[in-house]
Amino acid sequence: MEIRLLSNRTGILVTPEPQPVNGKVSFTFSGEEADAVCIGERFYPIENGWATVGTADLDGTVPLTVYRFSDRARLRCPSLFFFRHGGEQWVGPAPEDTAARLGLLEAEWQESFAALIGRVAALEERVRKRPISFGGKHEEK
Repeated sequence: MEIRLLSNRTGILVTPEPQPVNGKVSFTFSGEEADAVCIGERFYPIENGWATVGTADLDGTVPLTVYRFSDRARLRCPSLFFFRHGGEQWVGPAPEDTAARLGLLEAEWQESFAALIGRVAALEERVRKRPISFGGKHEEK
């Protein structure tokens, strides 16, 4: 499963479809830097953007939180839902977190849009015509 970590200290599940797990599930993390993930009550290290989590004792809705130790940041992520179907264990986003996930996607879009507006304003400033100056003096009309 892929989790994108945002600068507003939240995370979103990029792969929202449930997936079968075979005793463990691997997570990839993109976006902000992170050091560990806590699923349920256990911590797992994140190394090179990857973490592998044992799922044998996980069932039902389980909270997921990501930590960055350098600045003591806690990044809140949607909860996971572990269930059994057809004799296999599956994991997906918790149904109650669907609305929260959409809100986080909107927050990420607004963050990206605000950065784009700032970049456009900076580019407009660079290309704005300035009056020609003779001898260091000019008059603007």
